[in-house]
Amino acid sequence: MEEKRLLNDLKECPDSDILKEALLHYKEAVEFEKQGDIGNSLNRYRWAHKIHEDVEVIYRRLERLAIQNRKEQNEEDRKLVSEEESINNSQEDELANKLTQLSVAPPFILKLPDEVLLLIVEHCFENLNDLSYLPRIAQSCKLLAKACRADSLYRQFCYFSYQQNEWQQTKESIEEELSSVYHQIWKEMYLRKPRIRFDGCYISVCRYFRPGTSDTSWNQPVHLISYYRYLRFYPDGTCMVFRTNTEPGLIVRNFDRHQSSFFTPSSSNPAFSNGEVACMATWSMSPAGQILLSHPAGGRAYTYAQSLQAKGNRLKWVFFYAVDNEIFETTEFPLTHHRDYVFSRVYSYTLEK
Repeated sequence: MEEKRLLNDLKECPDSDILKEALLHYKEAVEFEKQGDIGNSLNRYRWAHKIHEDVEVIYRRLERLAIQNRKEQNEEDRKLVSEEESINNSQEDELANKLTQLSVAPPFILKLPDEVLLLIVEHCFENLNDLSYLPRIAQSCKLLAKACRADSLYRQFCYFSYQQNEWQQTKESIEEELSSVYHQIWKEMYLRKPRIRFDGCYISVCRYFRPGTSDTSWNQPVHLISYYRYLRFYPDGTCMVFRTNTEPGLIVRNFDRHQSSFFTPSSSNPAFSNGEVACMATWSMSPAGQILLSHPAGGRAYTYAQSLQAKGNRLKWVFFYAVDNEIFETTEFPLTHHRDYVFSRVYSYTLEK
């Protein structure tokens, strides 16, 4: 009450303009003090006290009044919110009671047998040819989610992987492996058996530190070197191999074997070329998921070979070596700076006109 009375006295006071100027200097002094500018803060404090000697007492009382007003406003806002919530809850209860009184007919999908639901899911997969839509179908209702877990549906998925050459095996060997390894469970085979995906590319992000040089002995700079390896597999047994310093955001959408810019050097003179030229390799995969990738290099005098192990969405390095095509000597490279390839889904590629 004293603060409110003080505020009314300030409005009726004959030297209210002088007091307002003193309060303005005092507020500026407080702001300078918060910013750490002690010099300007002391000057503003000195000017405020010269204009009005009780400016500090009045400023503190006004601040307490402002805090009290904010508290009262917050309490009023809470009361309004609680009243609105109680009104909404009552309206929801009334609407729920009305809906329970209505006789709603069950949907027709509840009357369908499980065999028909499974045929619907299989028909959706045949038209879409994309497993990424399977979780969306399963989330639509519980009956379709149950149908999506059927083992016969995963048999269709396995045959689709065989047709797409994701497993480089014959149909008879896949069925024999199903009985010997996966106990005649198609779902377990599809989820556990390694395979190559063709709806995207594999990216390896390689980073390592390299010591630099300095003109003085006071410091020794260290450079972080980053480069990327890209692989895109094709069902015909070929693979596009590319190594560059460019980030995936600028490469992935255009990463296609029909893009001539990837296979063209940046300069006709090898001394001025950056060496970022893609090449086509051949690949093969064993039933256990071990991939052998080979491509020519060094003016076709050498053949580079990468041995990778497919595991989920990753390709893990096994070894990396080069073969001299003249004397057939093998040189193995260390895998210190190499990182696993990680699959990245690509929904559409942009081809050059």
